Amino acid sequence: MRPALGAFALVDGEFVVIERIDDDPTTIDQVAWLEGQLQASGRSAIEFHVADGDPIREVLQQRGYQPSGTELELLADTSREPEHAPLPDGFRLGSLRDVSDDAYIDGHRAAWSDRRPSPYRRELHDAVKRMPGFRPDLVTIAIAPDGTVAACCIGWMDQRSATLEIEPLGTHRDYRRLGLAHAVVKEVQHRAWANGARHVLVWNDRTTNPAAYGLYTGADMPPGRTLVALRRELPATPSS
Repeated sequence: MRPALGAFALVDGEFVVIERIDDDPTTIDQVAWLEGQLQASGRSAIEFHVADGDPIREVLQQRGYQPSGTELELLADTSREPEHAPLPDGFRLGSLRDVSDDAYIDGHRAAWSDRRPSPYRRELHDAVKRMPGFRPDLVTIAIAPDGTVAACCIGWMDQRSATLEIEPLGTHRDYRRLGLAHAVVKEVQHRAWANGARHVLVWNDRTTNPAAYGLYTGADMPPGRTLVALRRELPATPSS
């Protein structure tokens, strides 16, 4: 008989998402094991994101974890066909199949270089394309009349949960305030519906990014669960 899966954790640097069967008695053991693993790897802290009201919050706070922020799950219902949003004259919607990799990289960098130059480059782009579950048709792009990638985001489809996650959406600095981001979000929802997804998901902290909150909620993605970040500093591993 194959053992049943009681819990699992996703670790990204210091950030951990933990999922488990409710009231799993091994939760404390799992947390302690994760702390040891991150400490041994040289991490200086560990941060969990848990749903507000989840009993694991009390478990973590008893171990010295402190609240360090919150964010919202914004969810679109795609069980029925969503509406499309209009585009300005001359613009069209496409995917990574409709533009060159270089054009996409240029558009991405122009969208994410307001505060400092974006580090996005061909090596990182190629790494993204090699990731499990990557689909070029779920890279939704608003294309300007001259072929410039004017706005874009990546959709990651999880067949098991029938949910599509939106990666952060960016708009080229020269093409803002034209409604392109709204149109891209609605197109993502339509592609999610066409691929059998019941929801489109994105995370947002409306205190630090109110513009994104307004964009997504204005595109029929109201807030669902509130996620609480709980952080604990880890002692340094003694030198051998």
